[in-house]
Amino acid sequence: MFSRRKLGKRFSLLLLEDEEDYVADWVASCKWPSSVAGNWQNLGSLPGRLRLCTKSIFFEPEDVRIPIVRLEFASVLHLEADSMQSCTVGVNKVTKMKANMADAPYVVERNKSSSWGFTLTYARLDSFMPLAQEQLVISRLPTLERLVLQDAARRSREDAAQFDSSRLVEFSEVLMWEGPAVQLSPLIREPGRLAVTDQRVYFQPLHNISGDTPVRSHPLAAVAALVRRRSSLQPVGLELFMINPSLELKQQLTGPVWDAPSAFLTFRSEADREAARAALAAQPTLGMAVSSLMPTSTLGNLNQPQHPHSQQLVAAGQLLEAAGGWLQRVMMAWQLGKVSNFDYLLYLNLAAGRSFNDLAQWPVFPWVVKDYKNAVLDLGNDSVFRDLKKPMGAQTEDRLRIFRQRYHDMESIAQHTDAAGDMPKPFMYGTHYSTPGYVMFWLVRAAPGHMLRLQAGKFDAPDRLFNSLQDSWDSATSSTTDVKELIPEFYMLGMLRPAPLRMTQLHGLKTGQKALCCTAFATAYVVLAAFNDPMAKVTNCYCHQQCCLHDAPMLACPWPTTGQLPPYMSLLSMPGADFLVNGSQLAFGMRQNGKPVNDVVLPPWATTPENLLAKHRAALEAPYVSANLHHWIDLIFGYKQTGPAAVEADNVFYHLTYEGAVDTSKITGLQELKALETQINEFGQTPKQLFSHLHPPRLVQPPAPDPATVFSYGDTQQAAATSTGSSTHLLAAAGPPASSSSSSKPRLKGGGEDAAGGSIC
Repeated sequence: MFSRRKLGKRFSLLLLEDEEDYVADWVASCKWPSSVAGNWQNLGSLPGRLRLCTKSIFFEPEDVRIPIVRLEFASVLHLEADSMQSCTVGVNKVTKMKANMADAPYVVERNKSSSWGFTLTYARLDSFMPLAQEQLVISRLPTLERLVLQDAARRSREDAAQFDSSRLVEFSEVLMWEGPAVQLSPLIREPGRLAVTDQRVYFQPLHNISGDTPVRSHPLAAVAALVRRRSSLQPVGLELFMINPSLELKQQLTGPVWDAPSAFLTFRSEADREAARAALAAQPTLGMAVSSLMPTSTLGNLNQPQHPHSQQLVAAGQLLEAAGGWLQRVMMAWQLGKVSNFDYLLYLNLAAGRSFNDLAQWPVFPWVVKDYKNAVLDLGNDSVFRDLKKPMGAQTEDRLRIFRQRYHDMESIAQHTDAAGDMPKPFMYGTHYSTPGYVMFWLVRAAPGHMLRLQAGKFDAPDRLFNSLQDSWDSATSSTTDVKELIPEFYMLGMLRPAPLRMTQLHGLKTGQKALCCTAFATAYVVLAAFNDPMAKVTNCYCHQQCCLHDAPMLACPWPTTGQLPPYMSLLSMPGADFLVNGSQLAFGMRQNGKPVNDVVLPPWATTPENLLAKHRAALEAPYVSANLHHWIDLIFGYKQTGPAAVEADNVFYHLTYEGAVDTSKITGLQELKALETQINEFGQTPKQLFSHLHPPRLVQPPAPDPATVFSYGDTQQAAATSTGSSTHLLAAAGPPASSSSSSKPRLKGGGEDAAGGSIC
């Protein structure tokens, strides 16, 4: 996710190029050449920091009004020592960025020679010069040789690093496992050392670039889940979901906490990932704080380790990996109206490996509304909704004929190509519905620095930037190079606020003699753990040890019958409605119609950005969507994702987007592997397939919630009367009030009594 760490300096790894690594840095001063603009005071010596990377040299002046300069090794004319502490770098290209701390397009001065003088303040030049000369020589080598040497140097730096045991929070901690790992956040790969003790998990970056803390750590007791992930379609990822301990728990848990709701780590191999996971899972304290929030009579005191908390942690991990029968239980809860459409889609994304830490695997949500022209959005009129039975590429017949023809032409060529031919597998769409570029297309106003990183220091052309939903819908349904779907941010306010969640009048929806309440608890626990959403006590849970979890021999019900759920911290990294507003007054340029790109142009039916999100969310929970959402799930997460069913559904994408398309372990050439990884990440990644058969429809179809209250966090009894999806929180197994009129009851398809009546079979 987009980090909420406040960097003390302007420099970040976002300023590096693809496949560029950070090497070292020094306190230094710079003699700025007079031929290059930027040194507005014409100072003879500018204090700052000299940063060496594998493709370039950066200088970051202390004065934030002066831009950071990047001197690429490819443009270096000479690199010479002047004294024991000084050197001169001559270049014919200079890139300037982040002047006045602004996320603005980089200024590039080409074909103009300039000479830069650097003096190390505290170190001798022999600590810098050999490293810089080595990178300069490597940068001039042929691609394959360069990649081999850079990869070897990278591994050497990582292997040489050791975890600094002086950074342990407690002297009594015992180091249980240590090894190289990379922490992923959007467009950033930060190498370092992962260390696991009997009390905490630590990540020590190779370089303390931000200047805040050299080690990040979190108490194992406050880790809510360990979930296996993939990175570049390889099974080498592990995501840790954290909770921020309450004030009460902080009195028992000492030390710092992680600065984000989750941490996505990747390892060199699947075996390394499993070793790290096993080391974490073996610690008795893991997840104890989550369980200690339950009644002490049930789970024991935090200072006296008990076993039940491990069952809860196992449940969380299995649920987020769609293992142990959890997928079917959550699906049933959604069918019965106990989980909103939003929360079910979010859960499916997480279960399919999507993550807010990886732009190539950002959660994907469907376009639901197609009417962005009228003054009123009538959610009772089915014609305002997108056809959820079809992928975006099949929404219009004229364009679909072009895609089908492409597929049949490629199929015909493939049939006449010998086994040694290089013809790719036939596909309909040369792009994907979810790519890093599409995610940043939507979020450019909220994260402009990431767009600049993705676009090599530029914003896209003004006419290709996100300007209005009407324009974007038209493009996604008419252009042969655009079939993108939406992202969760279009259906949420971003910052999930604390509020009580009450389970009132739980009628014990039955499957045989088993109630569904604990399944709903499990769904609430994991979906909201992903967002670290604060929740208060849930009252009147009538589990009576008869929930469907007790049918699972491998797992006892981890939630006590008192119905208390753990509190979670707010997700502060989501942009809210800010991604629709140019709050930073970024200069995006002028469109061909003469109008500047500024705030997103709202449809006539939306009065404010928040109103747009509220109506989008209301549309997502509307009866039409509830009745048809399973068709879209078949396309994205289900049996229509691959094979003959995908062909029949016009749902075939480039083969490298699918899990298992290529066995990277059999690729021996480093250049080929790097090219493949780049291609995979740029094309996007199809979610892991969760269902191999037809997804059943939703049985309960609540009425569309009122947009005016869809994001309110008041009494959930009133919300339940409106819709089970009327809050960002799950109305877990909450039936409508007894006083609800028949007109406000959710519709039930397939016969039987409604959600308030109990039996559905």
